[in-house]
Amino acid sequence: SLLLFFYFSSEIGDDLCTDSDCPCHSNLNKFIFLNIPFIITPPGFHCSHFPSRIYYYVGTKMSFPQAQQYCREKFKDLATIGIKEELSRLSKPSLTWTWIGLSDNPISWKGIMGNDSNSWRWSVTGQTSKSKYSNWSLGQPDFAGGTQRCVGVNSFGEWNDYHCEERQMSICFGKKIG
Repeated sequence: SLLLFFYFSSEIGDDLCTDSDCPCHSNLNKFIFLNIPFIITPPGFHCSHFPSRIYYYVGTKMSFPQAQQYCREKFKDLATIGIKEELSRLSKPSLTWTWIGLSDNPISWKGIMGNDSNSWRWSVTGQTSKSKYSNWSLGQPDFAGGTQRCVGVNSFGEWNDYHCEERQMSICFGKKIG
């Protein structure tokens, strides 16, 4: 089952919008979306080429690699969360833990596993978030068993690391393919 909603972000890895579907934001970085092209830009706002994102909740439980593959085949990738407002929109419809596109990349470890903030990478880019935003649950990440390297989000918007082979629902983003 899929649940569709819109949100707008400037995270790396998104497709560019067209002039007619650009989200516009104030200097305070509050995002709004105008459904129709506008002729006069309201004072204090400017149109940016930040793309809109379409998110899909996928109700089928899968492992992280399966969810990642599914999202890449059917949409663009697992969800990337770069700002708090994005996270609050993502967390509302889901009542259980749900995969997002964040995992701990052992190739980038520089010390004890996961203590380096640069080891957590977004699926869509393979890079750390430019915004430096995170929302870990208390005591997370904890790397229980030394193998928890994939991240889920709960209904409160908090992140938790899990074994990548655990089966959870997932959140994909991008235009639906096919």
